[in-house]
Amino acid sequence: MYKHNGFSFFTLLFGVVILLILSYLVLSWTNTPIGNFMDWLVGVGSLVWLLLVITIPWNIYFEAKEVLNEAKISQKRNINFDVSRLNSVKNIARNSLIIVLFLHLISVVALYSLAYFQISQIGYIASVVALLLTFLRPAIRFYEYISYLLYTVRQEVFQPRQDVITLNDDLQNALLRIQELESRFFGEDENNIWAVNIERGIKETQNNIRLLNKNLDNLSNENTKAHENLSHETRKAVAQLNEDGKFIDNIVEIIRFIKKV
Repeated sequence: MYKHNGFSFFTLLFGVVILLILSYLVLSWTNTPIGNFMDWLVGVGSLVWLLLVITIPWNIYFEAKEVLNEAKISQKRNINFDVSRLNSVKNIARNSLIIVLFLHLISVVALYSLAYFQISQIGYIASVVALLLTFLRPAIRFYEYISYLLYTVRQEVFQPRQDVITLNDDLQNALLRIQELESRFFGEDENNIWAVNIERGIKETQNNIRLLNKNLDNLSNENTKAHENLSHETRKAVAQLNEDGKFIDNIVEIIRFIKKV
């Protein structure tokens, strides 16, 4: 499915903060009206805090849900794994959800308090943004989770787990049979009928292996097509999310306009 690169996220976050600080210094040096330093400080701090709150806890929660879904599928397929660790995953999912909701609530209250007590007027806008992100971010991550579930279903349709396990077992058994036949063949007289039968059996086994390899190639091609279809659907969904982001930006601009009025 998709993996989250924490290093890239923190690198991007650090870059945004540095860019904002440099922007403030340049605008101050050119005597451009940019508001007071406290508003900028609150704005940058709010940005960093909200990005952390809406990214890390939600990612942990949905990653745990994905693990539980994988475990459920494996149990249905009678695939052995350490079931005792599922309780820890369930606790992580439950605790991360409680933590992220609490952090969202605290963020909204804290940012609104900054404006209410006239510490920084940015607090009004930041609190509204935090409130919107309370619903937007989990909605986006939930969409990714639904996409993951659809991907797992599609993968099982094209390449069922039991078929893969059975195919792998057949291949291993074929290899063991070849080794056994080769051992018996070289241990017997070459003029013996047994040697002829062994050679015939080896050829049949090799044909079976070629057939198994062909089946593996077909499964791989089908899986590649499934990945391409999923990638196309994901790009369409990202485009829709970008449109939603523009809509939210318009709401923020309206709020700013109302605040100025």
